[in-house]
Amino acid sequence: MHTIFHLARQQYLSNIKQQGFLLSVFIFLFLAINLIPNHTAEYSTYYIGNYTGAPSAAWLGSLGAVLCNVVLFIIGFFFLEGHYQQQIRQGIGQLIRTSSASNTSILWSRWLSNTFTLFTFLALLITTLFLSNLSVIMSNGFQLFTFLKPFLLLSVPFVGILSAFILLIDTSIKSRVLRIIIFITLFISVHTMTNPTFIPFFDVVGLNEFTNVVKQELLAQQLIEPETGHAIGYISNKKDLQYIDWTYTNWTHYLAPKFITLLGLGLLIALKAFFFGRYKNAQSMIPSLKKSKEEITTTSPTQKRQWKDIQSILSSKKWLHLWLQEWKLLQKFFHPLAIITIIALWIGSFYATETVVTYLLTPAMMLLALPLYNRFFNSITQNNLVDLFSTSSYDHLQQAGIKISIATLINVLLLIPIFKHQIPLEIAITFIAFTLLSSIALVSSRYRAMKLFEIAYIILFISYTNGSPLIPLY
Repeated sequence: MHTIFHLARQQYLSNIKQQGFLLSVFIFLFLAINLIPNHTAEYSTYYIGNYTGAPSAAWLGSLGAVLCNVVLFIIGFFFLEGHYQQQIRQGIGQLIRTSSASNTSILWSRWLSNTFTLFTFLALLITTLFLSNLSVIMSNGFQLFTFLKPFLLLSVPFVGILSAFILLIDTSIKSRVLRIIIFITLFISVHTMTNPTFIPFFDVVGLNEFTNVVKQELLAQQLIEPETGHAIGYISNKKDLQYIDWTYTNWTHYLAPKFITLLGLGLLIALKAFFFGRYKNAQSMIPSLKKSKEEITTTSPTQKRQWKDIQSILSSKKWLHLWLQEWKLLQKFFHPLAIITIIALWIGSFYATETVVTYLLTPAMMLLALPLYNRFFNSITQNNLVDLFSTSSYDHLQQAGIKISIATLINVLLLIPIFKHQIPLEIAITFIAFTLLSSIALVSSRYRAMKLFEIAYIILFISYTNGSPLIPLY
């Protein structure tokens, strides 16, 4: 058991350190948050006939759990599939292959690491939904458990099932194209399965279960006809819909079949251990140690180092000099396409409405500028310049102050289009807010907690797209 948890922890840390992790978090939260509109939003995404649920802890939790599963099905699969083949290519699998861990331990550790990763996505969504709908959840008492209960009954079993499915398909099929075809086929089948006989075992997402319960409630109140269908789509005007009070959270009817499905997948994992290739690769992962004489190069001992005059290497202690050098360093960390995109959005913001600029274009620019914190504040560590900067004529406080001033300036420049709708006092408050944000980023980079800052940063600006920012910075 210790071996399983140790391997699972290492694989989980490897998962969240992947370059695509933050991108997956962004896509997942953006899709999920906008599919589950805030209670103040002017649109709706789920309705049966002319009815939808009124904002409440029970409705937000139930609809949130179901639609979260739908998005997690897609994002979770594409983020986690292929990791097995990737570890083989990178040589990591060779180390695990030669370890003393059994096939069963390796497979269950991969299932556990997949589960931890998917739970990370789920926890981030629950936190964001909770904070952005805090007033609804606090109404009529602190209804935290009412909000969380649907996630426990609908999302937690689904995460275990999805983790097992990804593990089995990833370790059994080498072709990525074939894995995607199987996934698409299963995804379509799960969301079109309407036969009540098969729903308990195939409706792992819970969408059909949720629809059936809502429909039965509306039929009991004689609000709809039996043939009335449901839809997931964008309705720009919620006033066209009628609301029903929703208090149902007891999603236990199909819980047993889901655990039976999970048990069946668990048995397949146990059976897979007997046929597991254990990171076997046709090509040797151990590079040849033989080198030809032509590959061995030597440096001529007669070469002389050319020293410049001592006066030419004296550093300048002027703040402006270091500020300009840091500015040049910053430019190296942005892809030209990202710079062009930010400039295009910035120019377009002068011609858009205040709502579009506030809740769409400005958050998009801020999210594209995320490398400003990640690469800029981590530039010393990432480029092995710690010793060089430790001997600099500038003390650490000066270096930190200049980095914070540059980061704040970039953010304020991006906000210029929104300032035409703001009064000077709000501009001053915004300036102070982004200075504090840059300071927190710098502290996070020093204490190796940048990943947590980046996730919080993504959640913060994605909340703007839902019309209810967690912390209004502008």
